[in-house]
Amino acid sequence: LINYTYCKMYSNNSYHFNTGYKSAKKDLQKSKVIFIYEAAASGTPIEEIFESLKIA
Repeated sequence: LINYTYCKMYSNNSYHFNTGYKSAKKDLQKSKVIFIYEAAASGTPIEEIFESLKIA
């Protein structure tokens, strides 16, 4: 129910859950790339970035 509500917020059309889901998924991917870029630019070691993303 929470996922449904969250994804519906991303959709401008009240009938398309899938549109909201795709938008939310793209925004999440973008925010991960921005996080990685900013962490690398500030000199954060790659292993620390992996740990913070829980992919170490």
